Amino acid sequence: MSNVEMPLVLFSVLSQTAIGLVFINSCRQWATDGPSEDNRRQWGIVLAFLVTGMVASFFHLGHPLQAYTALKHLGKAWLSWELLGISIFLCLSIFGMLVAFFSFFVNFTRPEWLWHKQDAFRSSGRPTSA
Repeated sequence: MSNVEMPLVLFSVLSQTAIGLVFINSCRQWATDGPSEDNRRQWGIVLAFLVTGMVASFFHLGHPLQAYTALKHLGKAWLSWELLGISIFLCLSIFGMLVAFFSFFVNFTRPEWLWHKQDAFRSSGRPTSA
């Protein structure tokens, strides 16, 4: 493998690591009682991996300042879709980190009306009347 391809390898590995961390964190939050104590740190790690991978991918381009022009070819090139998908994932990750940092959004991550219904089914196997 030549040194020219190394930025793309770093981008692929780091961005997929970030996506995997979000998936594992989401599954863990769903299985437990919601966000853990180190949720803020985990979102910071996800963003660090994602931004590092995106910065590394710019070193592969001949003209890094014109990377946005790849979005012109959404109907023709898969690279355009990859750029769009990673950009959307980056925006959602930033939103997730903001949700983790501001505690007044916590109620949106675990709606109580949903959990009360599930807890009623878990305890007796059938819903209870309130």
